Amino acid sequence: MSLLAIRMLVLLSSAGGPLYVYDLLATGPRDIRIFAFCFAPIALMLLGSLSIGDPPSARLTRFWVRLGLFGAIALALMNAFTIYYLINGESHRYQLVIVAGVAVGALASILYGMLARAFLNRATPI
Repeated sequence: MSLLAIRMLVLLSSAGGPLYVYDLLATGPRDIRIFAFCFAPIALMLLGSLSIGDPPSARLTRFWVRLGLFGAIALALMNAFTIYYLINGESHRYQLVIVAGVAVGALASILYGMLARAFLNRATPI
């Protein structure tokens, strides 16, 4: 799968777990700290995917790809939290969008993990 497709999946995954968590935690319409917390996994995955095109032997490149892996794990945890709440009967006004975002987010986390693993395995540390 191309890198551009993975980046698009990562962007679309913001409609899943991060949106649900933001709606649970936000105290007002412009709560920037909660937005930054919920969008951070997506931003880390995007930064990591941008670094995959760089030479694999650079230390900074490996750092960003690993940070993207952390974002993929955080996104997967947000999605698991959302699934738990939705299965236990919590409803949301955008439930169909959130369920679709969770599915896309799970796919994005898995694909990014596979891509990062392949990148880190072929890279030789300095």
